[in-house]
This record gives sequence, C-alpha cells and structure tokens, in this order.
Amino acid sequence: MATPIMMNIHPDVLVRVSKEVVHQNQKWGTEHIKSQSVPGHLLVLRKLLQRAEQGWLEGLTGRTSAEGELLQLTAVALQALNNIYLEREAEKAKP
Repeated sequence: MATPIMMNIHPDVLVRVSKEVVHQNQKWGTEHIKSQSVPGHLLVLRKLLQRAEQGWLEGLTGRTSAEGELLQLTAVALQALNNIYLEREAEKAKP
C-alpha cells in the first residue's frame, strides 16, 4: 500500500526513478555509491541541477533533457539519503 505522499506521484515517475537507481548501481557499483560522502553527493546534485536547467533552456532531449537530468538527480538524492540512514544505523549498532 502506498503512503499518502506517494499517492500523489505518478506511477511512471516511481518506475523511471527506480530504473535510474538500478542504472547508476550498474554504472558506478553499489560499493562506490555507498562510499560516497554527503559532500560528494551534494556536488553531484548541484551539477545535475545545473544540467537540468541547461537542458530546459536549450530544449535538449534524452538523458540530457531536463527530465532526464531530474531523474538522475532524484536517483542520486535517494542514494545520498540512503547512505545517511545506513551510516546512522551503523553508528547505533556500535557498542
């Protein structure tokens, strides 16, 4: 069952973001993504936002379109949040 906030998100968006997360895991490797620091993720997010703006302004298509860049940005943001939660859980597990 979807949470209330997710019911306002078009299902295709969730599918596309999930596929982008899988793509990034295959491209970079899950260990690389897990080892990325919060500042590192923030730098990537800033660059992706700039590229999304450029894609919008220039009417680009495909992965370089605003939509394509925003999908990448969303996937990176989810990975960053996941890393924060994993680090938090690891800290709690320490004696």
